[in-house]
Amino acid sequence: MKRNRNSTSTSQVTDNEVDKVFNEARIATERGDHQTALALWRSVADKGDAQAQYNLGVSYMLGTGVEKDWDEATRWFRLAAENRYPTAQFNLGVSYENGDGIEQNLNEAIRWYRLAANQGDQNAQYTSLYFQGRGVAEDYKQAARWFQLAADNGHEPAQYKLGSMFANGLGVSCDYKQAAKLFGRILDTIFLCEECQDNHPSVDDAA
Repeated sequence: MKRNRNSTSTSQVTDNEVDKVFNEARIATERGDHQTALALWRSVADKGDAQAQYNLGVSYMLGTGVEKDWDEATRWFRLAAENRYPTAQFNLGVSYENGDGIEQNLNEAIRWYRLAANQGDQNAQYTSLYFQGRGVAEDYKQAARWFQLAADNGHEPAQYKLGSMFANGLGVSCDYKQAAKLFGRILDTIFLCEECQDNHPSVDDAA
C-alpha cells in the first residue's frame, strides 16, 4: 500500500525511513511476498506509524499473508484510529457496529464514525445509523447533513440517498430540482466512465 503523507501519527521514525519501508513493502506485495510486507509494516507500526498500523489491520481482516484474525485486526485499527488515521477510525466504527473482533457497541461506532467523518472520510460521512435510528434516535435532518458532506465529496450512494430524501422531503424541504441535480451527478459519472473506457486503451493494449 502506498504511503499517505497526509496521515497523522505519533511515529518515532522519520518520513524518509518510513517512505523507504513502504516502498520496499510495495515491491514485496507486487511479487506476492505478503509476509515480507507485513514484517516491514510491523517494523514501523510498532514505532507508532498510523498507516502501517492500518495496513496490518487490513491484512489481518482479509487474511493476507497471515491467518484471518478479527481480534488482531481490530487491535491494529484501534492503534491507527487513536493516531487519528481516518480510514482506521471508520473501520473501527464498523467493527463496533457489527461486533467484529469486539463487543458490539453502537454508541462507540457512532463516535468513531463521527471522528472519521470530521476528517473527510466519505464512507464515515455516509453511515446510515442516523437514517436507520440504530444506536441513536432516528434523525433524518442529521442524516441528510452527513449525506450532503459525502455527496459533495463525490460519494455516489450518498448522492442517490440524498436525492431520494429531497424527492420525499425527509430531513430536508421537498425539492425535486435538487433531487434531479443529485441524480444527474450520478448519470454524468456513469457516462464519463463509459467515455473513458471507449477512448483509452486497456492495460493489455498499452503494454
